[in-house]
Order: sequence, then C-alpha cells, then structure tokens
Amino acid sequence: MYQDEVIKDVWKNREAYAKRFHHNLHEIVADIQKRQQKPLSRIVDKRREVRGAMACCEDQRIDGEMKDCHENNQAASRIN
Repeated sequence: MYQDEVIKDVWKNREAYAKRFHHNLHEIVADIQKRQQKPLSRIVDKRREVRGAMACCEDQRIDGEMKDCHENNQAASRIN
C-alpha cells in the first residue's frame, strides 16, 4: 500500500500531541482553548499600504523643485 510521507508525518505529530496530554480529550481541548486565546500570528492592517499606494500625488522634491507624481512620471519618460 502507498504511504504518503506528509500524511505519515501528520499522524506522527498528532500522536505526539495526544501523548503529551495522556490521550485525555479534556486536557487536549483545554490546551487548544488556551492556544486560541493567544494567537501566534499578528493581524496586519493592509489598508495603510493601499492608502500609501493610492496617494500618488504627494509632493516630491526633484532638483530642488516640488512636483507631483504625474509630473515626475512625465519627466522620467522624457529622460528615457
């Protein structure tokens, strides 16, 4: 029979986790509930990145003069 290495690894980790709590379902559930209270990942607010990307007309200094991004793009296209 075909043995998938990923599935085999998942079952090995599952068994090790259950063994830590003596295969007691109440202890396992208590541990999972405790873990849910302290998430490992951070919530990242992507709205800031979108606002930054859309704020294309902020003033920028080119050669000592203030220009908006549209003028910067036109100037760059003339140089290339």
